[in-house]
Amino acid sequence: PFLIAVNLALETVALCWVGIRFGLHGRNAITAVVGTVGLVQLLPLALAAPWLVRLAYGAAFAPAAAVLVVHIWAAVLVFLGVARGQFLVNEGLTGFYLVATSAGALLNVGLNFVLIPRAGAVGAAWATVISYAVSAWVSSYWHPAVRPLAARQTRALLLPFTGWRYLRPAGRP
Repeated sequence: PFLIAVNLALETVALCWVGIRFGLHGRNAITAVVGTVGLVQLLPLALAAPWLVRLAYGAAFAPAAAVLVVHIWAAVLVFLGVARGQFLVNEGLTGFYLVATSAGALLNVGLNFVLIPRAGAVGAAWATVISYAVSAWVSSYWHPAVRPLAARQTRALLLPFTGWRYLRPAGRP
């Protein structure tokens, strides 16, 4: 855990520097860094999940890797949600924060009723990912004051796929 924390801290500092160097400032930089760090950290973990589960728990728990592969993507949404939470508190939108979080919780319960009987633990993992997506990201489009943040969150989620546009320094065509 200590090495993971150090790695994450170093990547965050590096991505912040890159974001500022290439013209991403303030809220744009924070959202981009949070989303990108989440995706960059979790992709290798999702790919290595079968091996990691066998290593940590043995062959008897190998089927649990499918749950980890799905569930790990909830972390990206948690990262975005934590960053959004700071924005909502700073902007005095705690009532909206409560509504969005409650909607995610209710959706999770409802999806669990539907997905667990059909897909078991993997269904529960999908319910979590979907409800986190609604609570931390999709709900940002519901409130006019939060929509600019929703657009930044969407760009942050797409940054690993569109980041090549940021490879030129700011101020250059």
